[in-house]
Amino acid sequence: MIHIGLDFDDTLMDTRRSIVNVYNKQLNRSIMFDEVTIYELSELYGQSFKEFIEFFTSNQDELHLIEPYPFLQETLSRFANKVKFTIMTGRPVEWMESVKKWIKENDIMIESSLCASQFANGKIECAKLNGVSLFIEDHPAHALSIAEGGINVLLIDKPYNQECQHKRITRVKDWQEIGKILDVIVLQM
Repeated sequence: MIHIGLDFDDTLMDTRRSIVNVYNKQLNRSIMFDEVTIYELSELYGQSFKEFIEFFTSNQDELHLIEPYPFLQETLSRFANKVKFTIMTGRPVEWMESVKKWIKENDIMIESSLCASQFANGKIECAKLNGVSLFIEDHPAHALSIAEGGINVLLIDKPYNQECQHKRITRVKDWQEIGKILDVIVLQM
């Protein structure tokens, strides 16, 4: 059985869009999400990373009032008996309960969720120790690290990861395309 590692934020749900919406509301700003091309959203609002951590921690419930990406649930459930899916997020441990709650509330078909930030080498170490052979990711630095570690990556196309390239990275548009790729992979098993 193939084991696929899944990033959480901006891979399963549009966390960044939610962050922009909540920041705009709280700070009375009108930044348009479609114009955001940098990864560090706190910079757009003149906040430090520490301030962002405080913002996210205190707003987790509201930030997670967002639906899964289209075709995510269908894709995961279609392969649930043939593929082991594990969320491997770089979130701090303190934010894992909101991940578990969102997964449960949205009937996401996964094996388990792990906090990759607990591993010294992050997601690549977590993925290798758990026998992952494919990883679905959006963050360019994580995607490169995973690919350089010998694991193939499906990189969800985002404005902030356009420069990310590696022979083990395949850029994908959405979960519908991921489903088509998994169809081919599972047939080869």
